[in-house]
Amino acid sequence: MTLDRKLLQMVVKLTGWGVTLVCFYLIYQIFSENLGNYVFPDLDDYGVLVIIVGLFFCMLGHWILVLSWFYQVKKKTDDFSKVDSFTVIGLSQFVKYLPGNFAHIIGRGYLARKLLSQKDIYLTLLVETFLIAIVAMLLGVSWFFGSLGELMMVVDLNWVVIIVMGGFAVVGLFLLKRLVSYRLDMRLTFLLSGLYFISYIFHGLVIFLVFKYVLLADGIVLWECVAGFALAFVFGYLLPGAPGGIGVREYVFVMLFSAAVGEVVAIQAILIHRLLTVASDILFFILANYSRRFSQLG
Repeated sequence: MTLDRKLLQMVVKLTGWGVTLVCFYLIYQIFSENLGNYVFPDLDDYGVLVIIVGLFFCMLGHWILVLSWFYQVKKKTDDFSKVDSFTVIGLSQFVKYLPGNFAHIIGRGYLARKLLSQKDIYLTLLVETFLIAIVAMLLGVSWFFGSLGELMMVVDLNWVVIIVMGGFAVVGLFLLKRLVSYRLDMRLTFLLSGLYFISYIFHGLVIFLVFKYVLLADGIVLWECVAGFALAFVFGYLLPGAPGGIGVREYVFVMLFSAAVGEVVAIQAILIHRLLTVASDILFFILANYSRRFSQLG
């Protein structure tokens, strides 16, 4: 590994961690300023049902990731099953919370090394990252045309937008150089994009239900939850070095929804969603560890 590459990796990690720490600090400020206003949600039957349904929808989001990668890999080899895809992604996805925001990519490559070439593994991951980000950005743009977009001071997010768009441009340029060898046809592109679109709807629906039935917030529209989550998600997803997008996603989400429901309710909603996604990651990991005996990983 050359000195320049090591320096680049260090800069990427420090940038991600720097932005993450800044977001954590800003979230801490929100907490401290509203310390007396936080009330733990009093879960009734509807609230408990929302938590259960939310966990189920988060699991469906994982299954969509399994299907999308399976359809990509099937272009390369027929000797690859949905069980293989489920096992590899389930075992590797949980490590995205390690520092760097790329441990899950390394983990997926390591687990699938006996089934696919390293080139095919990382090329499919690159396409996955690119399409997930594209769909999120398209959904996120629609948020600004809703009623909440008119209430928010967009200037607060300018620094985040610059970092994310810059990183996305680098990924996009690298991907364009590789597409010739990958041969990504339009049918597969639309299929994968449709699956990621459905995944964002699932997560937006979870947040909408949390707002409405757990936090009892009014004036929230389902589509704004879908688009707002997609926009907040893509910031943490593309930011290099941020472990699992933690902190970045939460802060952006609070900025998007605080004008409508207040900072307290907004931060409670995204934290409940984060707990549900972490719980689904753990459950997904346990199921994948069990399914391993039925896959080619052995």
